[in-house]
Order: sequence, then C-alpha cells, then structure tokens
Amino acid sequence: MNCYIDIETIGTGWYLDKLQAEVKAPANYSKPESILKWFEEQGTAAREACRKTAALSPFGQIICIGWCVDDGPISTLYGALEKELLQSFSITLRSQLVDPVKGFINPRFVGHNAAGFDLPRLWQRMKVHDLDTDLIRLPSPSSIKPLGDNIFDTMVQYGGKDTKGCSLANLCREFGIEDPMLEMDGSKVWPLYQEGRLAEIADYCRNDVHLTRELAKRLV
Repeated sequence: MNCYIDIETIGTGWYLDKLQAEVKAPANYSKPESILKWFEEQGTAAREACRKTAALSPFGQIICIGWCVDDGPISTLYGALEKELLQSFSITLRSQLVDPVKGFINPRFVGHNAAGFDLPRLWQRMKVHDLDTDLIRLPSPSSIKPLGDNIFDTMVQYGGKDTKGCSLANLCREFGIEDPMLEMDGSKVWPLYQEGRLAEIADYCRNDVHLTRELAKRLV
C-alpha cells in the first residue's frame, strides 16, 4: 500500500527561545541607541528567520498531517496538541493499512522531500511523546533511504543528487499538474496559525498530498 503524506510544522518551544535569545546586533554596534535601531530595522527579520529555522528543525511542532492510502480519500488532522494529533494519526492510519484477508500491510510512504523532512520529523516527534512508531512501521531517520522498498521520495526520484529547484510547485508546473492553491506556500503557515486559521492550513496540506500523489504517478 502507498501512503502519500505531508506535514506542516511551526517553530515553538525552548529551541525557538534559544535561537531568538542568540539574536544580537553586530559587534561594531556599541551604543545603546544604535543597537536599538538595529533591532527595530533588522531584529524582526532575524527573529522570523529563527522561527523558520525552528519550524524545520527536529524540535519544531507538527500542527497538521495530511495523508491518503493508494487512491483513497485524503485525510487531515490538525491542532495545537501535538501528542494527541500524532496519536490519532497513527491509530487511524494503522486501521487503514489492514487488509481483511492479508492483515496489516507495511506501507510505502510517498512524499515530496519525505525522506529529508516529513518522515524524520514524524518519527522524532512521536519519540519525544513516547509513542510507538512501529505501529505504522515508521522508519527511523538513520534507516531512511529516499528510494527504498518503504519510501518513494518524489523530489529525489526526479532530481537525484541535484534537487535544487525541485520544489513540489515547480515539478507540478513542469508536468502540467494543476495546482488550485498556487499562491499558498509554507511561509504562510505561521501567520495563518497565529490567526487561528488551522482549517486553511489543513486545506493546504491536503492539496500537497493530492499534488504529491499525482506527481508520483507520473514518476513511476
């Protein structure tokens, strides 16, 4: 069974605090007024860069998961309670991977940069919350191979060792796959989260799963 998957993350917690605490004006800024001016002009951008770094790190928080099995409907789960989100995801996916005759079938996870981001983050965040990653046969970061029996990474399948520019949006455009949410991207997840618009984040995540499934079928 193919499990097409995508996650959305935000930077929160102690790691973000650590990164932001390290934001300092350049050493040649010594006067208090000069330092204050630097923070007013450049500090906001520096802190936003910290948030992006934290969101993409092993310490970022997963706020949305989108997935589907084979040609089935796309499911999404989202929320601010990461442990509950991951629990619900693993239990629901487990039930979808059971064949009435054959029993549980090990999934092949399919995603865009899934080997470099989505799968490692899922495994890491589940371990942090002491959840059973083996319930859905989630591979550990040390065992992940982008193109193995249990993983199909569309970014690597197309780009190989040179994945520069191989974003999901770019490849969909190249293959003529229509993207109904072309103006949305990952940089808008945090602002939407701040405004409590998680349903819109889920729509974006669902759309990425759809695009990944269409792209993967073209790359086989």
